[in-house]
Amino acid sequence: MNPHFTVAYVPLPPERYADWARAMELLTEIIIEAVEKEKHKTSAGLVWRTKTMAKLTKIQLEELVKALAWNDGFGCWTRPGFEKYIWPEIADKAEWIIYLDIDNMNALNSEHGKPAVNAMIKKSLEMRATDFVAGQWQSGDEFIICITKHHNRGYSDPSGLCERLSEVFRANGVPATFAIVAVISKDLIKSVEPADELVRVSKNANRRGTINTVEGDQR
Repeated sequence: MNPHFTVAYVPLPPERYADWARAMELLTEIIIEAVEKEKHKTSAGLVWRTKTMAKLTKIQLEELVKALAWNDGFGCWTRPGFEKYIWPEIADKAEWIIYLDIDNMNALNSEHGKPAVNAMIKKSLEMRATDFVAGQWQSGDEFIICITKHHNRGYSDPSGLCERLSEVFRANGVPATFAIVAVISKDLIKSVEPADELVRVSKNANRRGTINTVEGDQR
């Protein structure tokens, strides 16, 4: 038997789920969810997936959890890691979301090689060490930066920050198209969707490298 294997994201840090039984329970839940989403609902396939995951040692599982929650190539959280681990902790104090999509990512990878391009992106994102960053939002070349209330910062200036980010990304050889939106809901997807749409429309109109905003109030 050679069943299709569904890769399951496990965006939970190992230190949070050191208990093996609970970790396996979470893995099984995530696998089942992935199977249902992809409509691979055969019982044989599900049993095969569950048994395969059960063969992992605790160390292997912890490495899997760590790898799927954090993208070391970009130096930021993956989308599943951000959604499951970071967002619940910061949702109440989140103010702004900056969404960016690297322009002509395929051409950049062809010219420089994927590791080199990842390094350029990682270097560019390092200027936001105090904010929360997630990568691979849709396919692999989209990122969000969540700006939260901070007692030492006072007034947040997402427009000024976005301009600096755009300059840094361009200087590092990875120009991007940006959008700025206010956090309007504790539902992360609802807050990010307007930014995603702004960038999509801008790119379709061949306005790459721009900074786009949408009118609207914060929560």
